[in-house]
Amino acid sequence: MYWDIDIFSDFQRSYPDESQPLVYSALNACISAWSLEKWAMQAWKKNERTEDRKSDEKEFLKRLSQKIPMHGLCVDVANTTKHGAHKVDRWTDGLLELRWDEGDEDVPPGLMLVRSEGDETTLLHSDFVALPAQWWSFLQEMRLVSGNQPTPRWWQNKVGRMFGRLPNLSPPPKTDW
Repeated sequence: MYWDIDIFSDFQRSYPDESQPLVYSALNACISAWSLEKWAMQAWKKNERTEDRKSDEKEFLKRLSQKIPMHGLCVDVANTTKHGAHKVDRWTDGLLELRWDEGDEDVPPGLMLVRSEGDETTLLHSDFVALPAQWWSFLQEMRLVSGNQPTPRWWQNKVGRMFGRLPNLSPPPKTDW
């Protein structure tokens, strides 16, 4: 999911007049988030059984939607993408649309994916940027991870290429292939 969100961010910043890469990368990020839900639920259910507790999928999904408010959008977009037909199940009163933004002195003009719910409008980019930290917090709450959210090595390398190598960054592990 982190990778797909980074790709989406790159398209949003670097190719603001290209609709297809922006939309397809958003679809991939939503599919990744939905897949993470499926993995997390299975891992959580396994942990609950191991500790002789009853696992309640409805409670899991309730806690997930409280911790990650935009996750319902990801699920509905992923299901719509998978089945090729618009399906609204968990994000019932929202709208996702591609809009042209004229930009200003801080932001260049370009296409933006915008999420609307009632009177509130948010850039999907802002939601996606917050998603990894929200997921990490939820996974901690469900006792599926512990400690600080790690920074993926590929992202460390990307930042290192942009700004110079970070101190104390060990070389990537050697592989046989």
